[in-house]
Amino acid sequence: MASGPYATGAAEWMGRPDDAALIARAGAVLPHVLQLIRGYTRGRGFPNEDAWECPSDIQVVVYSVIARVLANPDGLQKTTVTGPFTETVAGWQGFTLMERQILDRYRVKAL
Repeated sequence: MASGPYATGAAEWMGRPDDAALIARAGAVLPHVLQLIRGYTRGRGFPNEDAWECPSDIQVVVYSVIARVLANPDGLQKTTVTGPFTETVAGWQGFTLMERQILDRYRVKAL
């Protein structure tokens, strides 16, 4: 699978198109992200069984999920306290509402 366009696109989406380390990390995460999306949609939205080409709206979901995974690669909830301020970064909790709205257009549901 050629991860180049997806990994580069994710880096561009994150505002760091020239960050080679980020592109490499995005490429490493990409197969897992695509498998999650393909499983959720039960393969719909992917025109070829052996290829990972997908419509541009699914690509946006790919970029969004990659960005969240790379922001917190451990997948654990982290809390940082600085003076009176607390920041909590959640781990992977599934697709966001926006991502699900896009993916649900492709998902096959039970009758």
